Amino acid sequence: LQGNVTLSLTDGSLNVTGCVSLGGTLKIILNRTFESGTHSVVVIYSNCFVSNDLFQNVRVQVPGKCTDITNVKQVRSSEGLSVYFDLSSSCGLKGGAIAGIAVGCLVVLAIIVTVIVFSVPELKRKVFPYSM
Repeated sequence: LQGNVTLSLTDGSLNVTGCVSLGGTLKIILNRTFESGTHSVVVIYSNCFVSNDLFQNVRVQVPGKCTDITNVKQVRSSEGLSVYFDLSSSCGLKGGAIAGIAVGCLVVLAIIVTVIVFSVPELKRKVFPYSM
């Protein structure tokens, strides 16, 4: 399995008879539902690896889901190659978006107060009693 390999995993894995040499990029597309947390999938079942090499890069994707996948690592055992990853939901607003909304609301509120104060003469005289 040299080069760029894409595996779409629904319920199964890749069973290899014979020896396997790993290299390149492994892209795993998960087509089943995972809860947030740490998960592992056995990607390749084989008891014969040509060398101690692993894939240079492993990417895990969940199509159509708003998820963050972090801490992707590959581990070889006597059974084969497993990939471990942490999955968390990224649906919702990030901290920067919430701060931007809050600042925007404060600016709009300040503009509304300013317009009201300057458009109502009685309020203008109370707020600025010494102006002409």
